[in-house]
Amino acid sequence: MGLKSELRLRAEKNLPKWVVHIAKKAIKKILVIHGMKRYVGKVSYNSKLPTVVVVSHEASKTGAPILALNICHEMSKEANVIAMIISGGSLIEKFRENSIAVLQPKQGPVFDKLLRNEIKRLVHNEWPEYAIINSIVSASYIQPLRRNGIPVMTLIHEFSAYIRPVDLLSNVGLWSNRLIFSSKLTSDDLINQNPQLKRTKNEILPQGYCKEVLLAATQNKQDRTEDEATKYLEEIKSDEILILGAGQIQPRKGLDLFVSVAYYIKESLPNHKIKFAWIGDGYDPTNDFNVSLWIKDQIERSGLKHQLKILKGSHEYKRLMRRCNIFLMTSRLDPLPNVAIDAMLEAKPVFCFENATGLESLLKRDLLLKNSLIIEYLNTQEMSSKVISLLQNRDLLCEVSKLSKRRAIEWFDMGKYVERLKEIGAEIKSEEKSLIKNSQEILKRGIVEMEYSLGIGSKNNKHNAEHYLRSWQTGVGPRKPFPSFHPGIYRERAMSETNKQDPLIHYINNGEPEGPWNTKLIIPTEDVLMNIDEKVGLHIHVHYPELLDEILKAISMNKIRPEIYISCTNQAIRDLAIKNINEHGLILKKIILTPNRGRDIGPLLTCLGQELDEKYRIYGHIHTKKSIHIARHQSYSWRTFLIENLIGNEENHMMDCIISAMIKDKTIGLAFPSDPHCPGWDANYRQAKLLAEKLNIKSLTNEFNFPIGTMFWARKNALSPLYSLNLGWDDYPSEPIGYDGTLLHSIERLIPFVAESQGFSYTMTNIRKITR
Repeated sequence: MGLKSELRLRAEKNLPKWVVHIAKKAIKKILVIHGMKRYVGKVSYNSKLPTVVVVSHEASKTGAPILALNICHEMSKEANVIAMIISGGSLIEKFRENSIAVLQPKQGPVFDKLLRNEIKRLVHNEWPEYAIINSIVSASYIQPLRRNGIPVMTLIHEFSAYIRPVDLLSNVGLWSNRLIFSSKLTSDDLINQNPQLKRTKNEILPQGYCKEVLLAATQNKQDRTEDEATKYLEEIKSDEILILGAGQIQPRKGLDLFVSVAYYIKESLPNHKIKFAWIGDGYDPTNDFNVSLWIKDQIERSGLKHQLKILKGSHEYKRLMRRCNIFLMTSRLDPLPNVAIDAMLEAKPVFCFENATGLESLLKRDLLLKNSLIIEYLNTQEMSSKVISLLQNRDLLCEVSKLSKRRAIEWFDMGKYVERLKEIGAEIKSEEKSLIKNSQEILKRGIVEMEYSLGIGSKNNKHNAEHYLRSWQTGVGPRKPFPSFHPGIYRERAMSETNKQDPLIHYINNGEPEGPWNTKLIIPTEDVLMNIDEKVGLHIHVHYPELLDEILKAISMNKIRPEIYISCTNQAIRDLAIKNINEHGLILKKIILTPNRGRDIGPLLTCLGQELDEKYRIYGHIHTKKSIHIARHQSYSWRTFLIENLIGNEENHMMDCIISAMIKDKTIGLAFPSDPHCPGWDANYRQAKLLAEKLNIKSLTNEFNFPIGTMFWARKNALSPLYSLNLGWDDYPSEPIGYDGTLLHSIERLIPFVAESQGFSYTMTNIRKITR
């Protein structure tokens, strides 16, 4: 468990905040004092050159660290390179040879102060111009570097399927100045699976070829004699075809699929002299019951014991690559592995599965390579058939081999790759300067209500201003600066697409013009109608009966007594709800039992909405909200925020205020809390678009306000098109439903669009010092 998780757990056990705060400071101080391991680099510091930071998660002889080492090597020609290695490995000395220093944390997380101290020791006042974070697994360095004013580009080589925890990408997107994907496939995968990254600045940049000379190390004669790869190369006959695969022994790399392809080739070409070899560490059938034992069994049952050899990682890797005739990349998921680049540069045809590797999008650029080498996802029979076709056509094999090398030289140029990284470095350095300037402007003017916007009290300091700007720069977790203004709507409606200025800064500098980005607020006031004879309806969906009492208490603090409609999912909740309402002396108009489908909005749309819309000029919809996808304290904060904004508390009688405002202003069709968060369509646009057509909504904007949490007050006819959809219980997703991307999430976002399509406006509520 990490420090943040530990502190959060303790906080949730109701420890006083001051205890958690002191504990956190003490732990940080210990780690800062403890410092980091420092390895003196073999490149001398040059004060005339810029300084660049390169971060690698480890220094092992695997793909990502090897790429990081090559970047250090190229960068060190024109910059002072500080290499930061999260954990050790055999390449530490190589990193030293290509940097002024190597830093490695001794223990625990890396804090911004710790990092600042170490960098100062190395470069004094000449601060690094930017940092390159290589791989998602190095993400723990992003925030500390940005906190120290060092802009960051993050190189992403992973697929979303194996990035954990799931919210890690949001933090990476928020704190990185630029995201660099190694292939279109990884870019599409991560952005489609994580819509919050759509507005981040990103680009696709395949990495360059990693030079073998950087990994070269002395190997004595005895080592060479004992190396099984050396023996294998000596024993293989010149007239034997060698089909090679490579990678660590793990399920993702698809060694089992390699064995399957080998089996089909052996069965189809029984009289051909063909050998198969796989090189990579981790094969241990005696002790590894997860992969190795089953691979050994598969090889034996496939009759490949004498034809297929698994070799340990070796210095003979390049010789093997040169000796092989064909390379099979049987990975289930692999962004853009160095072994595939190595094979292509050795003029070896590289077969791969469609949608499994970033190499696919490059091979598709060339019709011959596409038709010859790309295989239907995990179809081992098709791969074996295409390999056989190539082996049986020498002219085609020669043509594909030569073309593979020519394209690899074109696609994988390390010099060009690093030059582009330098260009991006200069761009993000300029962007960071602009962000800092804007943060100073925000602090000078005091225009961001930090307590409302970021929920951090009245402290209006540098980090908070930068965080606000960063969220709008990246589109990850953007929040309103104050309740009545939505920067996203302003950017979409008042700024050109080419204008990259922060929308709040643009708004302020242009005299705070009025427009749809401004919303009139209903706030607590004594100016409420004293004699309200308006009949008001209120639908409460009760799924968590233990939360009903707090809603009823809030209702009781208002002068208005709404006629209450309850929906619930079982008889026990029904009985408890009746008892609670009677105890509070409130009016229960109707109570119904519903299936556990459609969450809170389903019972309104399918059962009660039409009735409420016909009987009342104004009615409300709330529910006993819990959010299992977020932390308990966040769920509590959200629920409190919604109930107090829509119903009220002892001091603020918000139901009275809202009803009074809607009686006075007949144009208001919808009222809901001004949530500081500014989510967009996320994974819901496609479904919302289809629904909007049925609702006769002509267009959907990208940025908008909506009742986040699906609680609101509505006027008669404002939402009637939703009830006319006649949705049945089978139209709603069955439980458990996802965090996003369902019909319910689409409806939640469409509610204000429906009200506006009916000729009404919406308004929002706000209570000072109540936020989430």
